[in-house]
Amino acid sequence: MFAILHALGLFIADLFKSRSRLEVENLFLRHQLVIALRRAPPRFRLRGGDRALLIWMTRLWPSLIGAVQVVQPETILRWHRAGFKVFWRWKSRNRAGRPKIDRGLRDLIQRMSRENPLWDGILCAYAAYYNQARTHLALQKDAPLHRAVQRSGAIVAIPILGGLHHQYVRI
Repeated sequence: MFAILHALGLFIADLFKSRSRLEVENLFLRHQLVIALRRAPPRFRLRGGDRALLIWMTRLWPSLIGAVQVVQPETILRWHRAGFKVFWRWKSRNRAGRPKIDRGLRDLIQRMSRENPLWDGILCAYAAYYNQARTHLALQKDAPLHRAVQRSGAIVAIPILGGLHHQYVRI
């Protein structure tokens, strides 16, 4: 944060310098950069902030792309494309899990449940049927609570949910 404030202060101070002074300073800084690049290892690492700053500045001032000395101009464009791709991949990610139920719908269901006390037993019975007894495609059409297969005996239909569904067992 201090470095950004320092750079901003230097920028404001540069507004009051003469044009020839700025040109000489620019030449001096470019020469220092050439010396630093000569001494630098063949490949140096830039931080994410460095990359973001280079991308931001070339987006605001496209003419700077030709003045880049530290990296190739194509590299900055590649970083920008990669950042764009990551952003949209994040934005359109598949949110796993059950979709959220609207708050109004949940309030309506709760209100109707309070107003109709008989529903509580029916809803609990349906939830038990749904989670325990019904067949599931993900479980190769077996119920979550596995039942042992009985090979002999008479088949009897046990009504579930007031006769809406039946569970068939042997006795």
